[in-house]
Amino acid sequence: MKLTLYNKIKISDVIANKNNNFNLIRMLAAIAVIISHSFALSLGDRTHEPIKNLLGISLGEIAVDIFSSPVDYLLPEVCCSEMT
Repeated sequence: MKLTLYNKIKISDVIANKNNNFNLIRMLAAIAVIISHSFALSLGDRTHEPIKNLLGISLGEIAVDIFSSPVDYLLPEVCCSEMT
């Protein structure tokens, strides 16, 4: 689809093409989980994670929120489209 001033891109077109940034966001969240788990694996204790000490929430917990957020936005659209 060629973008010009006269045609509009629909969200459904972007999601259907898999040409979007959801995969990038998911990859970054997966890397965040690996980094978060690396502290527990290498040091034997996850309390040494710097983000947890700084913010009170671990990088892995933030990554899980990132994983679930797109699903929260897309699931109602899928459910509503199947009902019609």
